[in-house]
Amino acid sequence: MGALYVPICRWMLTTFVVFGALRQSKSFSFTRKPADPTVVVEGVNNTQVHLVWNFTATTGFGITIERQKSDGTQNTQIATLGFGSAAFLVPNLFAAEYEAIPLGTLVITEVTRNDEYVYNFAVFNSGFQRQLFDSVAIDVVCEYINQL
Repeated sequence: MGALYVPICRWMLTTFVVFGALRQSKSFSFTRKPADPTVVVEGVNNTQVHLVWNFTATTGFGITIERQKSDGTQNTQIATLGFGSAAFLVPNLFAAEYEAIPLGTLVITEVTRNDEYVYNFAVFNSGFQRQLFDSVAIDVVCEYINQL
C-alpha cells in the first residue's frame, strides 16, 4: 500500500491543479461591451455618456479603466476597483470628468470635440493576471453634419 500511496497522491494533486487552472481561466467572460466605436454627437448625446461592460467573474478581481489618445499616446489610468472594494477610486484630477460605477460602468460627464479617446477596460484576477480586456474608441461628430 505504501508504494502506491505516493504516486496516487501526486496524480490527485496534479489533477486538482490542472482542473483548477482550467476552471479559473474560464471563470471570466464578457456578457456585454460598449459599441466600438461609440459615436457621440455634439449637442445631442454628448453628456452623461455611459460605457458599460458586464462580465461574469468569480470573487477576487480588480478592474482598471484607462484612457489614451487614438494614436496610443497619453495613456492615463482614470479609475480602479481594488480587490474586494465596493467602489471605484477615481483620482481627484478626473472626478469632474468621470464617474465609475461598479461593476463596470464608466460615465463620461461631457464629451467635446477634443475628447476622442480610446478607453481600455481590464479585469485582473487575484493573482494580478489580466483575465479580460476591451478597448472602446469615442468618435465625436458635430451636430451640423447630421443636418446636411
